[in-house]
Amino acid sequence: MIEKERRVPEIIMQLHALLRRIPEMEHGREKAASELNKRKAGFIGEQKLDYYLDFLDEKKY
Repeated sequence: MIEKERRVPEIIMQLHALLRRIPEMEHGREKAASELNKRKAGFIGEQKLDYYLDFLDEKKY
């Protein structure tokens, strides 16, 4: 059982906010979108791992 709830990292929320404010044709938008996608994929992977960790015996591990 996982004691601490996993929350969306601040950097993901910051990148979402940044992308809302950057114009479509801005040069840095593509880099920010790429970084956001990588970070979201990592966060989703951590969430998927939590599912399997829930099956472990908490007394043993």
